[in-house]
Amino acid sequence: MRLRIVDMSVKYGAVEVLRDVSLEVPSGSFTALIGPNGSGKSTLLHQIAEPSRRATSRIQLADLDLSRLTARERARRVAFVEQESVSGHDVTVRDVIELGRTPWRRGLHFEPVADPVVDDAARTAGVDDLLDRPWQDLSGGERQRAHLARALAQEPTLLVLDEPTNHLDVRHQIDFLDRVRRLPMTVFAAMHDLALVGAFCDHVVVLHEGQVAAAGRTADVLTSQLIHEVFGVAATVRSVGDAVRIEVDFRAMNAVESPVR
Repeated sequence: MRLRIVDMSVKYGAVEVLRDVSLEVPSGSFTALIGPNGSGKSTLLHQIAEPSRRATSRIQLADLDLSRLTARERARRVAFVEQESVSGHDVTVRDVIELGRTPWRRGLHFEPVADPVVDDAARTAGVDDLLDRPWQDLSGGERQRAHLARALAQEPTLLVLDEPTNHLDVRHQIDFLDRVRRLPMTVFAAMHDLALVGAFCDHVVVLHEGQVAAAGRTADVLTSQLIHEVFGVAATVRSVGDAVRIEVDFRAMNAVESPVR
């Protein structure tokens, strides 16, 4: 389903973190949200997952106004995986994934409930062989895939990810994003590695100083000029099939005067 945000502004005290942000995430796309640190990416994603009174905006998923839904109704449509998704130590992978079924269950469930959705989510995320493994025994990549499975168990139409590859090595970054790219749903993910954005994401939204600087197809938006203007670095950008290859020239870092204030 298409995500549409109209005129989102967010203030923390006197500080305006987001200002008049309007954007669209196409239905079925894997859209990246990029921008320098402090540009408002995490704030924007948190407002989608859980709209607050700090924000003034309209957030629509298809024809639904997310801010008017109950938490349970919203959790049946939007799943959010945060940067630091912490789970208890005395739990198994299955326990964590079953948390994703909470919006669909009535009453309290303290015992495991047989649910094929949990098994399907585990298979899709690649943790079906880890279901009985204690959480504390998992690697960083395994934990991130388990959190993805928990999100998929919510059966959302929109998956929101905040820096999902932040603590993963290169191999696990590629594995994780390849799994996400093949999901039959709309994905909106804050990302910081431009090379991965070019390789995996078909659309991109660029935030700069709390506003949308550019948005559209990745191949159209991510140009050398935009990367220099927003991130203050020199980069070579070229199309390779359906992907965009981005190479930052680290040797030129000291020679480039950043336009970012």
